[in-house]
Amino acid sequence: MVLPYTSYAGDKPNTIAFIPMTGKILVSRFTHDNSNSVNLSTLLQYRYVIIPGGVAARAAKLNIDWTNYEAAMHFIGTQE
Repeated sequence: MVLPYTSYAGDKPNTIAFIPMTGKILVSRFTHDNSNSVNLSTLLQYRYVIIPGGVAARAAKLNIDWTNYEAAMHFIGTQE
């Protein structure tokens, strides 16, 4: 899943988003109607990938779909 990610949890639309901060990345979930949000599971794990500017520029010319995890990992040569 690529963030931000919008889905239905607790029978209402909500979004999982992130805020980059110095030394950490804050991940949060909020409901679109500002009611009580469904908590994020502590079992979820996240990865982040930092893509240097030159790589991103080359990828733009090749139409890499960064929202497709497999395509992105294939392009940058990362294996599971």
